[in-house]
Amino acid sequence: MTTKEPAPPQPHPRSIAAFAERWGISRATVYNMIARGELETTKLGRRTIITEEQERACLEAGKRSA
Repeated sequence: MTTKEPAPPQPHPRSIAAFAERWGISRATVYNMIARGELETTKLGRRTIITEEQERACLEAGKRSA
């Protein structure tokens, strides 16, 4: 009998609104961060999402500039 290993957890992409709520900032601030190139996004159909990897990269960039 073979046992199947569980699939690794999938990254949880966040919407602009969910990202803003998580970090306690406004949606406008998130859009400004995107426009300035401080935060990368991914399009999924018509939705704009922020992956965990993109979130980490933004946080790391913020730590380096502080």
